[in-house]
Amino acid sequence: MKKSVFVLVLFSILMLKLDAGEPNWVDSMEKIDTSHAAKESYMQGLLLGQSYGSYSIDGDGLLSKALVEKFYAERDYRTFWFNAFNEPDLSVVDMLSAIKRSANEGLDPDDYHLEQIDALFREVQ
Repeated sequence: MKKSVFVLVLFSILMLKLDAGEPNWVDSMEKIDTSHAAKESYMQGLLLGQSYGSYSIDGDGLLSKALVEKFYAERDYRTFWFNAFNEPDLSVVDMLSAIKRSANEGLDPDDYHLEQIDALFREVQ
């Protein structure tokens, strides 16, 4: 459980901010294109080093870029936050629930930026 919560959070952190000085994922996507295919292409370019940016949330760097890259490669670079109909994906709801329950596993939900992820998810709904 600890590893799965951690891995899910890492993937979500990528979606929050590209860098402290860069726009968040939602803002970036709105500026380049609203199509699902464009979002996937942008994500693939970012993960393969074909785009600018680093992985961080409020200045805290992502601990495992390799895990994020593997996750999205296995998903054929489909977005995690939104489904093909550009609606919030239920996987995010499951992830937020897992983070909230992580205290039962001896973890601190605040270590996974729960408040920031939850706020951003509510914002895009």
